[in-house]
Amino acid sequence: MRIHDQFDLQYWIAQFQLGSLRARAREFVLKRRDEMPNEYPSEAHVDRHIKLMEPGGEILVGPGSLAVNEQLRAEAFAGSRYRGSRIATDVFVWTRGEAPNPAMTKIGGVPYRPRSLPWPRDGEGKRIRFIAQLCFADSRDIVGDLPGDVLLIFGDDDSLLVEPERLAFEWSSLGIQECALEVPQMGASELLAPYYGVIHRTEDWPNAVDEFSGKGGAPLVPVLNDDQLN
Repeated sequence: MRIHDQFDLQYWIAQFQLGSLRARAREFVLKRRDEMPNEYPSEAHVDRHIKLMEPGGEILVGPGSLAVNEQLRAEAFAGSRYRGSRIATDVFVWTRGEAPNPAMTKIGGVPYRPRSLPWPRDGEGKRIRFIAQLCFADSRDIVGDLPGDVLLIFGDDDSLLVEPERLAFEWSSLGIQECALEVPQMGASELLAPYYGVIHRTEDWPNAVDEFSGKGGAPLVPVLNDDQLN
């Protein structure tokens, strides 16, 4: 049984079609040229701005950027065969709210752990904030053996930004009978707004830089990452 909801790539491609996005970029620049002709001394300046405004490979910030990246990569390699390494990869697009399944990959909210298990504390005995959890249950075919199914991460702002060695980690396995229903009482500023991940299976192409270099400046989108918010 799958834990995560599946990302509907075709639906989002229909919402963010490259042709429409490129037409919109061109329309924007041409309108701006009409309003500010002094900013465009030549057609080369117009073309350069249009190119800048067109969709390109980018860090994922939601379903649109994932859909655009996948289209750009398919377009860049249309009619040719990528000869480099291909590594199966699961990426996540984040959805606001508490996860419908408590074991899902998520940020904030209530961690997937036994209700009776003592809450992690720091060296001074203070309860540590729950940051996020990563569920590998739907990725077992690509990650191999792990100590559990869900990796929980605890820590404060300093451990996230400057002292990652202070982060606390804890593994949980699926099948917990009595899951935690709430987090300990903490200050409002310490609690994180909950998001949960929708999964998408794609590939990392670590050798794609060389492949793209001969395609006349095609956007570089060989690798997708799993740390983006919707």
